[in-house]
Amino acid sequence: MTRIIRKQTAIYYPHNKGQQKQVEVDFTLTNQIRKADHVPFDKGSDIPELNISVKSARFTLAAILYGDTLEAKVTDYFNRVHSTTWAYATEDGYIYLMNKQEFAEFLLLSCSLQKASSKNGGTKVVRMGTETRTVIQWLEAHI
Repeated sequence: MTRIIRKQTAIYYPHNKGQQKQVEVDFTLTNQIRKADHVPFDKGSDIPELNISVKSARFTLAAILYGDTLEAKVTDYFNRVHSTTWAYATEDGYIYLMNKQEFAEFLLLSCSLQKASSKNGGTKVVRMGTETRTVIQWLEAHI
């Protein structure tokens, strides 16, 4: 795992911290400013030329994952995902780059199954809650 200081940009998403962090991670790693997009996890990556998927606190892993347990849904995700590297952007301005094994461990530590809204079918989704001290300690321990 690698830790990098995240660069700030002039682009601001006041109502979506995840999109804000995606733009900042993209700028930090590629020196390009691009609009945050919504690429399906099994079709592409948030930073396509680097095959990087960007995540930050309170993310939903994917809308449709098969399985009844957290472990089964994470396995399904990795069976179909296009990305080869994951970038987690912290609240305090760092980016942690992870490989598949590290990100799988991170998911099992930091995520849980939560019921999606009835508007989205009400199924169980893999979701991370707020960023906790335990999450930061885990990231720091794996640098």
